[in-house]
Amino acid sequence: MLTIPNILTFFRILAVLPMAVLVMLDQPWAWATAIGLFIAAAISDFLDGYFARRLNQYSDLGRILDPIADKILIGVMLPVLAASQHFFLINMIAMAIIMMREFLISGLREDMAGRQIPLAVSVLAKWKTTVQLLATGLLIAAGLWPVITGIANASLWIAAILTAITGGQYLFSCLKILSDDKADIPAS
Repeated sequence: MLTIPNILTFFRILAVLPMAVLVMLDQPWAWATAIGLFIAAAISDFLDGYFARRLNQYSDLGRILDPIADKILIGVMLPVLAASQHFFLINMIAMAIIMMREFLISGLREDMAGRQIPLAVSVLAKWKTTVQLLATGLLIAAGLWPVITGIANASLWIAAILTAITGGQYLFSCLKILSDDKADIPAS
């Protein structure tokens, strides 16, 4: 289903590989191009939702792909940035928190969907995604402008804290649902 929102989501997914390659080249022109691509991808995240609402172009494909595109963008770029010489080793902990939460909650969401139990996205989780995107963009920009490294690192840790909080909220919600329905859950 090629709607404007879905095209924007596909763009965000397809932009990840060139961004990763550009960061790995570790050249000023490559970092600058990666920043431009990242900004375009981040804006597309806002615009796909805007156009879906404005043009009434909602689709199951878009509902599924939009959060996956965000996870691909963050999940690829953080390890690529970690491999660069601009990434501080201590930030690996923040990155691990983010990655662990995303895998855990994706698995829980999939299981809950299989049980036909919807898990709504909280407002804080939407802010978490925004802060993750901001932190990742700042980390890319710090590769070109080292003066903002402190701000980039702080934003990564804020993203990790929000990520841990929202992960805990989803986990406890799922545990409550599963403990309330334990008689209906088949043994695995």
